[in-house]
Formats: sequence, structure tokens, C-alpha cells
Amino acid sequence: IRSGDFASSSTTFVDVRPPEAIIAKPISVVPEGQKLNVSLELIRRALHSDPGIRDRLARGPVVVSCTSGQRAHGAACILRHLGVQNVKILTGAALTPSVARQAMRGGGGA
Repeated sequence: IRSGDFASSSTTFVDVRPPEAIIAKPISVVPEGQKLNVSLELIRRALHSDPGIRDRLARGPVVVSCTSGQRAHGAACILRHLGVQNVKILTGAALTPSVARQAMRGGGGA
């Protein structure tokens, strides 16, 4: 997957790291209006309980990220199972903010 494959102004960046990891190392290069911080453990509940989140993600595209990619893969599977079609996984965005920045802008490969 190249970061340019899913970048647009309508892209929602979903950080599925645990809350303490998000607080310790926020991904500040993604504009607040395009970012959703929801841990993997809470993503299914958030989609069922908040129609706004569900509608936002259903419009896509969605980039799911964590540190290693394991949680992002799990979240992507959950999102696809619940009907969110345009989901991509971006690994390492928390470790390399420039990767997240490129993904949101449509820059080079990730």
C-alpha cells in the first residue's frame, strides 16, 4: 500500500492505540478534523453506539494505524465486517509522523 492510494481531504485517520499510548505520543501531523482516536478494544462499541462515527467512517476513505500494525489490522477487519468498505492500514505512523503526514496529503510511498 502506498500512502497516496488513500489520501484525500475526506480521509479519516483512525488511531487504534491504547489511550495511554495516544497521550504519550500523539500523532499531531494529522488535522484534528480528520483524526479519530479510538482504541481497538472500543471501536466496535463506538460504531454501534455513535451513528455519527459510523456514518463518518462509512463515507471513507479510512486509514487505520497503530504502532506495529497488529491492532490496525484487527480494527480494519472489524470495520470491514461492519460495512466500512474503503479501509487501508498504515503501520508505523506513531513512530514516524512523516508517514502519517504523507498518507493524509497523498505524498510518496509508505
